Amino acid sequence: MSAFAKYRSLVFIVSALVVTQVLINIAMQNQKPPDVECKNPQQTLPRDYILEDSSSPPPRKKLRVLFLREKGYIDMNMDRWFFQIIDAARRNPGIEVVDVWGNGFPGWVANKPIWQNINDTYGRVDVVHVHELHPPPELRGVVSSVNSVFFHELHCPQGLGKCVEADVFMPLDMLFFAYANSGVYLTPWTKGKLYIHLPHGAEKSLFYHPVTQHRPINVSLAGKVSALYPLRSKLHKHIENGEIPGTIRKHPGYYKFEFEENKYGNQSVDDQLLDYANQLKTSKIVLMCSSLRRYALRKYVEAAMAGALVIADLPAERQEEFKEFVVEINRNMDATTIRDIINHWLADDKARMARAAVGQRIVMERYTYDHFVERLLDGWHTFMEGKLRGLLFPNEFTITKPWCLPDGKTPREDCGGGF
Repeated sequence: MSAFAKYRSLVFIVSALVVTQVLINIAMQNQKPPDVECKNPQQTLPRDYILEDSSSPPPRKKLRVLFLREKGYIDMNMDRWFFQIIDAARRNPGIEVVDVWGNGFPGWVANKPIWQNINDTYGRVDVVHVHELHPPPELRGVVSSVNSVFFHELHCPQGLGKCVEADVFMPLDMLFFAYANSGVYLTPWTKGKLYIHLPHGAEKSLFYHPVTQHRPINVSLAGKVSALYPLRSKLHKHIENGEIPGTIRKHPGYYKFEFEENKYGNQSVDDQLLDYANQLKTSKIVLMCSSLRRYALRKYVEAAMAGALVIADLPAERQEEFKEFVVEINRNMDATTIRDIINHWLADDKARMARAAVGQRIVMERYTYDHFVERLLDGWHTFMEGKLRGLLFPNEFTITKPWCLPDGKTPREDCGGGF
């Protein structure tokens, strides 16, 4: 056989092998293995090859929650976060609100301990949520899996050291605090407990109002004027003197009959709150102040939800978020500078509404009371499951100076660690 013939035979054999392999591959591709083809591969793969999905924890049980508060307080107080928390809790599918109950309500026996009153009336509950600064010491761990409290501010006028001496938080398993920069001072009480920063929310059924709706009030200033609020006091004075535009709105009052600095006289607490909400919803701009303590006060989220543009100083927490919608001013600015900023935003409706819409979107997506209660619920479960103890700060913040008002009028920084 010639060399050429040998070469041609070799090429033919190789080509035949290649074609055969291609045909085999095509056949294998068309043949679907009977134990693999399915919509959920885990249905047929051997158990040893299935990875557990840790992102889907077992369903949490529905918690029975008792909100503990004295009847006298509920009858007289316009504590808007307390009542709105309860309303949102009733809407949450993971919570059964056992009751809002306490001393003075039908069935409460004055000479019985708190735990016995609760046990005799409701039996064991999962959570007793206290809404007061000084929870009674006999409450701890008797009739519930967890006892918790939410507070918006420590009232320690002589400094936090006085509160430490009183050990006001000792009866509690959990504490939710509204202002991040106050949380660092709670360390003495955290051993074996869980304290969580939980920012204020706003009730959408009360405060939400479309940004583009008619707003007959150009500028509002709301809140109590005192040494604790230096920027607010400055704005109040400028408005009174006609140096900047604005309508002064007295504090709505925390009590049913609070006459001091209150235009409402004996107006009901519900009417006071509705009037306050309506003023925010009909204002183009709301001026406010974070106080000496630079707190993210509830007014920031309420005014933003109402669709108003917020002009204020920045709180000491979540600053990048606040910068998205708050027009920043500070107490070192003179009246002319502040007036020019206000007038600029009043003159440009399109820009003002766009900035206000950002704030409203942020609050509606993150800070309604439904979000607030969902975080409460998650905190209760986290404690019960033993996952975390100590101080938990989900949000960034800046530690601020420990201001206090020992005489109620003069701010001081040297208050024994107070804030």
